[in-house]
Amino acid sequence: RLRSPVLHARSLLFRRGRYLLVLDALESAGTHHYDLLWHFDPIIDVRLEAGGIALAASSAPPVLRVCTVGTAPISARVARGETNPIQGWHSPSYGVREPAPTLVYEAQAAGPVLLASILAAAERPGDGPERGVEIESGLAPWGGDVALRVSGPGWEERVLMPNPCRLLSGQARHRPHRLLVDGRETLVPPLAGAHRRR
Repeated sequence: RLRSPVLHARSLLFRRGRYLLVLDALESAGTHHYDLLWHFDPIIDVRLEAGGIALAASSAPPVLRVCTVGTAPISARVARGETNPIQGWHSPSYGVREPAPTLVYEAQAAGPVLLASILAAAERPGDGPERGVEIESGLAPWGGDVALRVSGPGWEERVLMPNPCRLLSGQARHRPHRLLVDGRETLVPPLAGAHRRR
């Protein structure tokens, strides 16, 4: 249905006890408006901090820190009970709806776009990844991999992930992600999924 179709693919990397890293790749020849939505339960309070980092928490720990960065400029906001467009709702049963926070990251871009998100639990708001995630290189020289830097209090890791769109289009084979910690490389099996949106 789109004049310029978009190919969307997603890869996930779960680091037990640290974070979940989500890489969305969007490939198109045209210009599009993209929304990345994170939906929360109505009892969760979601607030934005500087740099687009969001804190999601209930009345007791843990706190979930969410941060999304991209190769295109991104804006962040929290939608709750909006009607134009309809965003920020929860339906506990058929015919019933109640306002619920939805974290919305928006980008307007032409051509290919990468969005990298990190979700990390922390006992206190100040814990967890400080900057979250940075895209070092969108399409690195080593076979189209995406280079990411993930950091937290006193630690930093580099992650090399295959571009998910290259996997979906058959230009590359599924292979492990490469995780570089303290100069040592670890191979992590990928969890990948993709779909074509027209």
